[in-house]
Amino acid sequence: MVQEGLGITIATKRDILSLPEQVVSRELQPNTFREINIAVLDTKATSKATDAFIQTARALFTDEDA
Repeated sequence: MVQEGLGITIATKRDILSLPEQVVSRELQPNTFREINIAVLDTKATSKATDAFIQTARALFTDEDA
């Protein structure tokens, strides 16, 4: 819908990297941010899949704009 001029969207910086050339992006004013939290009962008892998810989330979101 955005590409066809029928709508707008709010997206992350990562998302706009793959937009078609004809789609225009503008930063929101004032600047916005998101906080992501992950909770587990015991970090020593998490599955390999949970550990992989936590490591991936940390790699993607830690100090993203620093």
